[in-house]
Amino acid sequence: MEQQWSVAVVALATILQEITSQKYHYPIGWTSMRKITYFATRAGIPTGLELDEWRPYGREPEGLQSLFTNLTKHGFIQEHKECLRVAEPSWALADAQLAFKDELTGWRNEIERVVDLFLRLPDEINVELTATVQYQADLLSNQRQTRDMGPVLELEIVNAVAPLIPFKWYCTRDDIKVAIRTLSFLRWIDVPLEEDELLDV
Repeated sequence: MEQQWSVAVVALATILQEITSQKYHYPIGWTSMRKITYFATRAGIPTGLELDEWRPYGREPEGLQSLFTNLTKHGFIQEHKECLRVAEPSWALADAQLAFKDELTGWRNEIERVVDLFLRLPDEINVELTATVQYQADLLSNQRQTRDMGPVLELEIVNAVAPLIPFKWYCTRDDIKVAIRTLSFLRWIDVPLEEDELLDV
């Protein structure tokens, strides 16, 4: 497990590196880094965290702060005012990526899935909204599977997410639908949509 934790830390730093290397990308703060870790864990990168301990607001999985401590302690990332960046010069991360080359190659698909998703999210509010949609979609899906019901419908997710949105986000039900369809298009959730409702995301 200790080695997995080490490799997972390198994988998370690599995801951050690939997202922030894109010109004009919005700043990644600790809030977005928590969501990156959530999606990385869900994608299958063995962070040692339990998805069922996560909540959109409030409770976080045991070990999350230790994971973040390792990111900074090993010199992989640094805080710059209100954002996070891969540490410069990034020799420590480059050396770690070389040391865990085989493991990172094995997780290439998972890393790219997370990077692809976050490059499609225009700001931190959309990051928060998309993570909330993912969480509620998984929760509803598990409930329906327990009752041997069909797939979760888009309207169910919208109705579950809408009451959770803070007023300051200024998000509408249409914004929730965009998040749902982005996740559906990228195969993070399985929600049946009519063909004429599919968006070019």
